[in-house]
Amino acid sequence: MGEQIIMKFSIRYGPEKLKGKYHRMRSVHTKFSELINHIGVTWDATSRKVFANDTVWDDYFKRDKVFKTFKKKGCKIYPLLSLVFSGSCNIPFKI
Repeated sequence: MGEQIIMKFSIRYGPEKLKGKYHRMRSVHTKFSELINHIGVTWDATSRKVFANDTVWDDYFKRDKVFKTFKKKGCKIYPLLSLVFSGSCNIPFKI
């Protein structure tokens, strides 16, 4: 199976690299979910961009630089991240 993935995507991920990617994606999902659930923040699912006043953004910018990316670009993969990381059937990633 590993060779099939390498041939199809031309990407070679070992267990540690895959585990790191999983944790980064989970972190993005957690932070973006927190942002769009904040009072005064709206998310346009069509454009996948976030709208909030400047004071809200300033508070989030102080906490983590990833929120600047969310302001500029939104989170285009949020629906996919929600499929992976939301719900009662979430299984912890173990190698």
